[in-house]
Amino acid sequence: MTRPTFDRLRRWLAATAVALTVTTPVLAQQATVAGRVTAAGQPLGGASVGIPELSVGAITDENGRYSFGVDPARVRGRAVVVIARQIGYKPERRTLTLAAGRMEQNFELSKDVLNLEQVVVTGVSDATSQKKTTFAVASIDNTQLKEAPSVTPIGGLQGRVAGATVLPASGQPGTAPVIRLRGATSLTGTQDPLVIIDGTITRTSLADINAEDIERVEVIKGAAASSLYGSDAANGVVQIFTKRGASLAEGQTQITVRNEFGQSDLRRFLPNNESTHFQLNAAGTDFLRNAAGSRVVKDDQISDNSYPVTFNQLDDVFRRGQLTSQYVSVGQRRGSTNLNASFQNIRDFGVIKGLSGFNRQNYRLNFDIAL
Repeated sequence: MTRPTFDRLRRWLAATAVALTVTTPVLAQQATVAGRVTAAGQPLGGASVGIPELSVGAITDENGRYSFGVDPARVRGRAVVVIARQIGYKPERRTLTLAAGRMEQNFELSKDVLNLEQVVVTGVSDATSQKKTTFAVASIDNTQLKEAPSVTPIGGLQGRVAGATVLPASGQPGTAPVIRLRGATSLTGTQDPLVIIDGTITRTSLADINAEDIERVEVIKGAAASSLYGSDAANGVVQIFTKRGASLAEGQTQITVRNEFGQSDLRRFLPNNESTHFQLNAAGTDFLRNAAGSRVVKDDQISDNSYPVTFNQLDDVFRRGQLTSQYVSVGQRRGSTNLNASFQNIRDFGVIKGLSGFNRQNYRLNFDIAL
């Protein structure tokens, strides 16, 4: 390229120069929602706080504190609803407009005496508020089961679920009770409801499950059960959820120890005949006998004399039975891992003499890791 040509090119570039602006993107600052959840002035650990429409949230620690972050650009200035909930308490909602920086939101939850805000999962695709289900789902949590402890887990349903009847199958210790939902439904077929434990249909005896290991029990009766679970649920559905440690606060370890002692007696004795119409000797220690050795009958034939010696045959067969139970469990929640391990030893001696009774040891371990 010659010198004149180079000069002309330089002058053309100078006249048509374009200013290029390089813009460096600035990351939007994150909004941090934090605060404390309490109940009656005390910290409430294990409560969930989050924004359902954004699928973000956190679990409170043992001091009731929580914190989670969210990008304000996801809602573009719209107000969102922050919900704090815990089983057994009424959920509390706050409307919040997200902005960059830390946003403090404290919640004070109150007891839900009627369990109107109970969350159920039986028959629905995800955890749903009990008020939003189109069919009736009865839910019994562990706080209600503890009020009247039972050797079998289903025994706690008696008197707590409308239309549910729990009857003892037999007097043999360790036998699971018979469950009837809304009465008998068949003359020849089975009348037992479908039992689901932690999402798995079970055909084993319910007597093998610790009542203390249950987190909650959900019951569906009537045609709704068949429409959701098929013909196996024609007699209703009983779904049992065991403790997994997920309801604990972050970093909390919970140790539960429980000892029980009980006694059982024969409910009713047949009265023994303790009077006779035979004459007794002067000392009243034996019957008066004639020369032939036979007992002498009283002249009035009235049985108002007491037998010298009486025997109670029922006392020779039955006794006062004793029931002992020892239970210990350890639950922990840390990060994405939660576990619950338990052991129970039950000894029921029964009321019949000469029998060794019923003895059972149960071990259980629930261990979850969220990837």
